[in-house]
Amino acid sequence: MDMLKENNNYSLTRIIAIISYVGFWLVTAYLIFTSKTWGHYEIFAVMTLGGGATTQLYNKWVNSKYNTPIGSAGKPMGKG
Repeated sequence: MDMLKENNNYSLTRIIAIISYVGFWLVTAYLIFTSKTWGHYEIFAVMTLGGGATTQLYNKWVNSKYNTPIGSAGKPMGKG
């Protein structure tokens, strides 16, 4: 569960991205196993998978802007 943490605190954006991916796979598995179709599945897929990726890009921006000291290159090498 450490992949959901930044600086030993849970990251909301990472949790949102994980929920998005898990939701996509659960709905997809349900539709496959029940042999059902969904007329707007492609919109759902773009919103959940694309939304998760966009959330991760936003997460990177927030960390770069607010969690990295000014003038530093980023997270120090060797630190989690």
